[in-house]
Amino acid sequence: MTGAGPGVLTVANQKGGVGKTTTTVNLAAALTHMENRVLVVDLDSSSTATAVLLGVDADVKHTVDDVLAPNGSLRPEDARAAVVPSRWPGVDVLPSDFSLAERDQDGDVLQERLGTALGHLEEYDWALIDAPPHLGRLLGSAVLASDSVLLVTEPAAVSFYGLAHLRRTMHAIGEGYGHRVDIAGIAVNKVQTGTVAHRAALRRLWEEHGDHILGLIPQRVPIAEALNSGVSLYALASTSRGRSAAMLAQEYEHLAARLIGLPAPPVALPFDTSEAARAAESDAS
Repeated sequence: MTGAGPGVLTVANQKGGVGKTTTTVNLAAALTHMENRVLVVDLDSSSTATAVLLGVDADVKHTVDDVLAPNGSLRPEDARAAVVPSRWPGVDVLPSDFSLAERDQDGDVLQERLGTALGHLEEYDWALIDAPPHLGRLLGSAVLASDSVLLVTEPAAVSFYGLAHLRRTMHAIGEGYGHRVDIAGIAVNKVQTGTVAHRAALRRLWEEHGDHILGLIPQRVPIAEALNSGVSLYALASTSRGRSAAMLAQEYEHLAARLIGLPAPPVALPFDTSEAARAAESDAS
């Protein structure tokens, strides 16, 4: 991305159902809690982030599709007209709708429009892009608009499959346009460290990606409860789920801090990484 706009982070994976949108909106809340001005860009035509942040019946005048479409009603320079305040304090949204899926059929004209739009939204500290869960021109547009990319997965082999390919693909997209793509790291959702299967999966992920693991988000009811209610974990902290919600909000704050280079506790992997490293070296030899 170029210009005086916000820092731009794309949250991505090419497999749906791993908590990509959940990560995006909770990171937005965490960054706002850390006194940042945050914009969520919903680039997923399922519009889940839009529904969570604005409500399922939200009536918006413009969407991100109006900005990205070659014959859209807004120029990229006028993207501010499509931004709306969300129900979450301090978080604004560039909303999506189902017509956005058509943008994957557009040619190269699409690729740099999002970066141009975000470059004119200098009032924000961070823009978080909730990317579509598949490879295509929309994901390419997100990558080219971004300073960094966070990959999201869950502790299962089928979810790990393709992470390395996705990283290579994103680097290739950037190289094709002379844009350096920084893969900031990996966030793992729905973690249950008390299960043998999850510990084994996390060990495998660590052996393949090591220090790229930036956060382990446990599987807890308040995360889904907050998302389904359209409220942040901070709002849920005042309810009967308060203690658990506050602890989960702190996990997202730690993830946010690692992403933006602020001090944070080390990621608490459920095994001794020095022993895992020796085992990996032994297997390799």
